[in-house]
Amino acid sequence: MGTVKRDATGVSARSGPSEWLGRWPANVDLVDAWAKVHTRFGFAAQSGNELETALVMLISQMEQATHRRPSFDHLLEFLEKNGSLTLGRLVDIFERYFRPPRELLLDLREAAKARNYLIHHFYRSRAELFHSPEGCRKLENELVSIQYDVDGAIEQLEYWRDHTLGARSYDDILDEIYADVKKWRREDAAMRKAMLGKRGKDVKVRRV
Repeated sequence: MGTVKRDATGVSARSGPSEWLGRWPANVDLVDAWAKVHTRFGFAAQSGNELETALVMLISQMEQATHRRPSFDHLLEFLEKNGSLTLGRLVDIFERYFRPPRELLLDLREAAKARNYLIHHFYRSRAELFHSPEGCRKLENELVSIQYDVDGAIEQLEYWRDHTLGARSYDDILDEIYADVKKWRREDAAMRKAMLGKRGKDVKVRRV
């Protein structure tokens, strides 16, 4: 068991892992202070997920186009594959496919670094700051800064997308995919006819 001792303020506290509880001010609600930090953490994590989702969608649409696999099921396959990648890996692939401006790429890399720190190191490396109201306020400010950086990268990515690729709604994207499907079917039929002659129209493709 820990031993009872007094700190500089004369407040008694039991030494050990929970010693800091004896120094927590009685007029500050501990649960409320912690809840504010956890809420800020959630906001920052949500921003990280939004950035990740945006990159997954852009990369998946590019792969769908380059592989000439236009069906919605194919898009879902690419989304599932890319959705399992880390944010840092997504940024690398995005750079290779789209060659974005250097400033955007730097923002994305900084955002990925901040998001990885948030998810993998924040609670472990900053645990002691939870032991005081002042520490909790520092954690809140740090999380606000992380969210600000990630949101900034999202804004820059959206600006680049709208001015480079053009702003398109989800329905517009699907309409384009379905139009490509019809076009490629006509092209396939024309190629079979050219290669097989008049017999082309009578040839049926066996479905596997």
